[in-house]
Amino acid sequence: MMIKKFFNFVSLNLFYIFLFILLLVSCNENKNTSDQYEAWNSGEIEIFYDNQNTLLLDSVFKMYIKAFPNVKPKFTPVSSRDGMRFLFNGKAKIVLQSRDFLRDEDSLIKFYGISFPEPYPFAKDALVFFTQIDAPIDTLNSKKIEEYFSDLTTKSFDKIGLPLEPTFVICEPNSSVFANFQKMVLKGKPLQRKYKFFVTPDSVKNYVANNKNTIGIGYFSQIIGDLRFKPLKIGFDDSTGKHIKPKSVHQAYIVQSLYPYIITHKAYLLEDRKNLALWFASFISKESYVQRYFKDYGLVPTHAKIVLIKED
Repeated sequence: MMIKKFFNFVSLNLFYIFLFILLLVSCNENKNTSDQYEAWNSGEIEIFYDNQNTLLLDSVFKMYIKAFPNVKPKFTPVSSRDGMRFLFNGKAKIVLQSRDFLRDEDSLIKFYGISFPEPYPFAKDALVFFTQIDAPIDTLNSKKIEEYFSDLTTKSFDKIGLPLEPTFVICEPNSSVFANFQKMVLKGKPLQRKYKFFVTPDSVKNYVANNKNTIGIGYFSQIIGDLRFKPLKIGFDDSTGKHIKPKSVHQAYIVQSLYPYIITHKAYLLEDRKNLALWFASFISKESYVQRYFKDYGLVPTHAKIVLIKED
């Protein structure tokens, strides 16, 4: 009973890490030369992916099935937190994620000396604030919005431009969207302003679409082409202190780092082996037509060339 309560209370815990270490030791002891490699075009694999990105990745999964008919993949959506937990305990050989390791995850990795391969980035996206298309604001400033969340004495009119305190609508705390929001905007602190949590991006969007004075928080890829919403332009000071004026949220500005909240979608691997997990990570991050798909979607592919043409 005590172990069950412990599992329910802690999402990433020492017990999982212990099992993970035992798994690696056992694998190392029983490996031989014949099982170091897997065929790249046949076999079975379960690919866990961030459930925030189902719409974005569905076409990629279909491309993979078409390209490799002898591979039997299982695509399993999970929360960002569960995805990392499955990676840590060895259940997942590959996890498609949209965030870095969280503070507690990183601490466990360092404490136990765990070594994961470098992840395979496959597209750059943006964490955006979005409103109904006819909302009275269209621009924010990163410093002011961060101050609004950190200092509860500040007023929304001074920092956001709205006369009434808005309700922020975002996916639940186990999601990668919330993790990126907490890291980039809240600076690791809890969310204390008015908010609504939902499990899926569609629920977030539907609530914003049907409720005035709300501001949705999500990925640019989740609202691209949805004419109900507008992503808010955000001015900011870059790492050199130079002020960057607010610009439309667009891949041309993401690729130039002219937007403050850029995130990267990545494939995390359990181990550095030539297996189906690695082949899929290579497919999604380097295959030319997959990278072109991300470009056409409106994101920044990580292994494709983007030519910017300046208008006169």
